[in-house]
Amino acid sequence: MTASERREEETIVAIERDDVSVRELLNALAESSPITRVPWNSSVAGVLGERLLRTTTGPLGRSAGRAVARSLALVTGVAIAATGSLASARSAGVAPRPRANAQRVASHRRVTLATSPDQAELASQLPMPRFYLATDDFTATEWAPARVLEAERRLVDGCRAVFAVSSGLADALCVRHGIPRHQITVLPNAVPADLIASEAPIPHVQTSSRPVAGVLGSLSSRLRLDWLREMVDATPWLQWRFVGGIEQSELAPGDRFHLRWLEQHPRCRFEGPRPYRELVQYATTLDVAVMPYSARTANVIGSPSRLFAHLAAGHPILATPGCNQVEELAGSLVTTCDEPGALVAKLEQLRTQQFDDGLHRARWELAQQHTWTQRASVFRSTISKL
Repeated sequence: MTASERREEETIVAIERDDVSVRELLNALAESSPITRVPWNSSVAGVLGERLLRTTTGPLGRSAGRAVARSLALVTGVAIAATGSLASARSAGVAPRPRANAQRVASHRRVTLATSPDQAELASQLPMPRFYLATDDFTATEWAPARVLEAERRLVDGCRAVFAVSSGLADALCVRHGIPRHQITVLPNAVPADLIASEAPIPHVQTSSRPVAGVLGSLSSRLRLDWLREMVDATPWLQWRFVGGIEQSELAPGDRFHLRWLEQHPRCRFEGPRPYRELVQYATTLDVAVMPYSARTANVIGSPSRLFAHLAAGHPILATPGCNQVEELAGSLVTTCDEPGALVAKLEQLRTQQFDDGLHRARWELAQQHTWTQRASVFRSTISKL
């Protein structure tokens, strides 16, 4: 096999959606493997996905949705099969001009990577081995879990392998769809290797100004906002920074009061949404990180991007029970507290230690084992074996 043929054989046709985990993994894969990206964010694709499932009910809605999905999938599938690249396509429904002999290349030199259940129809039309990257529990949605479950079942049926961001999600997929556990590879989130400092971080030198505690990522009821309020109130010597957007649709009624209280507090600063890589860099400015997960189902089997950013920064990390992967991957490098008083006590202890718990280097070293480059290597190795 020539180098050119080998390169074609390894090409990944990725149906890409707007998700940090998907984007970062594909970027890492692109460093050593050809990637054909099929954007899944056009207005048509949106209708086929969440919008369609939200607004249609009954047999008519299901049949109409499947008919439209099949139509777009057929057009897009033929286009991908007949061309060597969709890199110039603007949406999932845009088809480049076909090339001679491309059908053979598509059938034998490529693999499909789907990234959400609503891509089931399109993925089924592509004449190449199929893989699925499950970055979230999409059936946890409150608006159409049965339909999402059906789409997810169609997607995984016939997959050569599935990649799940956590062992909990992998187990759930096995139970739902009868997938043998050995067909699912756990591929957690990670941190960009180029954003990890070349030398182990050290604690910040404390001056007369207040130290900074930080909460990175989106704010919603997936976090214990009531506990955060208690912590802020009990630590007048501490500044708090919240870096991330507010998911209004994910806020329980009772939590809106706690969030308003935090937003109006003089020692709390809300930075708003930031690009993913800025979040990773922002972590380095904190003295201590707080990850107060609630007991919502999606948390339990999730993979927290913020964990890996905090590990790279080295600072102490406080968390609550609610996300199994935190303990599975970080263990004693994260302090888990099961009530707000324990979190406050730990903050007081860290204050006396000048936020130096002796674990900065250990966290930094662990972060280097969890980079997107390494995740891409596991992905490539898995599909190569199959």
